[in-house]
Amino acid sequence: MDFKANDELLGKLMYVFAFIFLGYTLFVAVRYPFLTVDGWFTKGLLSLPVAQQISITALDVHPPLYYLILNAVVKALGALNVDLILSMKIASIIPYLIIFAICLTKVRKDYGTLAGGIAAFSLLTMSAYFNHYLTARMYSWAILFIFVAFLYVKPILEENDLKSWIIVSVFAVLGAYTHYFAAVTFVALYFLLFVYVLIRNRDAIKNWFISVIIGIILYAPWALTLFSQMRSVKSSYWIEPASLRLIVDCFGSYITFYPSLAVAAAGSVILLAFTILILRDYLKNMDIENEYYLIGILAFALTIIAGAVASFVYKPIMIVRYVMPATVMVWIVISIYISRLNVKKLAIILTLLVLVIGAANIAYQMQEVHELHDTMVKDVEYLESINNNNSIIVYDGMQKYMRFHDNLDNATYYVNYELNNETHDEAYVKTLGLNETLFKVPKDLDKHPGKTLYLIRDHRGQVDHVDGYKMKTDHKIKNCKFIKITKN
Repeated sequence: MDFKANDELLGKLMYVFAFIFLGYTLFVAVRYPFLTVDGWFTKGLLSLPVAQQISITALDVHPPLYYLILNAVVKALGALNVDLILSMKIASIIPYLIIFAICLTKVRKDYGTLAGGIAAFSLLTMSAYFNHYLTARMYSWAILFIFVAFLYVKPILEENDLKSWIIVSVFAVLGAYTHYFAAVTFVALYFLLFVYVLIRNRDAIKNWFISVIIGIILYAPWALTLFSQMRSVKSSYWIEPASLRLIVDCFGSYITFYPSLAVAAAGSVILLAFTILILRDYLKNMDIENEYYLIGILAFALTIIAGAVASFVYKPIMIVRYVMPATVMVWIVISIYISRLNVKKLAIILTLLVLVIGAANIAYQMQEVHELHDTMVKDVEYLESINNNNSIIVYDGMQKYMRFHDNLDNATYYVNYELNNETHDEAYVKTLGLNETLFKVPKDLDKHPGKTLYLIRDHRGQVDHVDGYKMKTDHKIKNCKFIKITKN
């Protein structure tokens, strides 16, 4: 049996399946033109000047690059009369189009058709990639930047190639300007490269420092904002405390986000066994190929470990989707490893296993799309029911205003937040008894007789009794409560 020919055929089939699922992704984007609540926030930003968008993203504890990219894409597609929501979704699909093209060219050239095909397929179907290519947020761009940077780590190990060092540093900065956990991944990657050059190739230390200095210079303009955001997170943040379950879920997230401890634990054990196997082979041969594999897997692991340590010691900052972009390195390693197996029957079996798991994971993620769509339909119906001149909406700060105001633009509203040293405050005078909230009653509420007041606040904390008012949770949207308040 000609296993090489079978490798070629199987690799081409994986490309075909990846292309089919790409078409399906575009179909779903058109067929289900809805945004998640976080997407509503993004949509709310787009109505503002770019400078103000960046100021608000700084308050929202995110770096700015995704929003700059989104503005450019929406503007270009808007000129072609493409719907705004579809344009926002396409902006998140573009990174996979680039990934697919790179898998078809560079990965195929460097590692063969099978490796390229597995990578193209897995980087759409595994983890929660599919859903995040359909979400109007920054994760797909973080995936792309880590993907490109990690591909160029290999020439660094092989040749100490300065061009590759520069490419890695530039894409590391792009990743850090996109999502902070991508920055954590790149710090882990540079730490592992530093260990490598100290132990295996001290001639590369100069290029390592050049690459690091380039990164520091390019990221310096955002440093003050980052420090301000860290202080904000320290004082108050919405993420729940870290737990052992969260860590296991993170380690198993390279396969799926399916909410099962058994599945996550199985994925974690498989990854551990795979890492031990690679380490055993590396200790036998001390070869660059296995060094590359180990750096990819360990950078993923260190991303989770760093997030867990910070969450336990500093403030909870880690959720599973934050580490998802780092899982890309695991799938690059798996793709190349399978294609290099000497036992070709095993390579074929593992490739088919990737195909089956990926298809099943798409089915699960599509179920999530249906559930999100149904939930969003109900949420929009609720917002439409109170979006009238008989409602008064009080927003607890900037983020909730950006999320919901587009859907509540017919109601009278009050909002209280600071932006660009200006206070947006409609003279609130009496703080309601709400734990950990900025909600206050507008002092001119009496001039709106017969109207109903809705406070939009975080879901945590209890509503205390307030004399003269009846208070009732009327609806919940993600982590927000709509509290209906009427006078006794």
